[in-house]
Amino acid sequence: NGKSTEKIKRAKEIKVSFRIAKNITSSTGEKVAYVRILDPSMDVLKKNDSNLFEYEDKSISYSMKKDFEFTGEETRIDMYWKIEETLQQGEYKVYIFVDGNMIGSSSVNFEK
Repeated sequence: NGKSTEKIKRAKEIKVSFRIAKNITSSTGEKVAYVRILDPSMDVLKKNDSNLFEYEDKSISYSMKKDFEFTGEETRIDMYWKIEETLQQGEYKVYIFVDGNMIGSSSVNFEK
């Protein structure tokens, strides 16, 4: 219903929001942001086994990706993981990647 919750049984989607800081020295143009969401068992939430991207010379799984235009100015990105599976309670870790670099990480605890 558009409300935040820490109760995993009530959650309909996981929203990941982040900002890419203003950077006039970085290349501008079309970029892709990849997000990995790891459940408490350290398994990546993914819709498809072919959802892979290159990081440190390895192909790794991602949960979500989004194309965006980077102009050098601060850019806000919101991404949504629709929950279609049964999720367990515990700590979920989120990692964000752009241009082959991990640019951020966070975690959240979900209760039953």
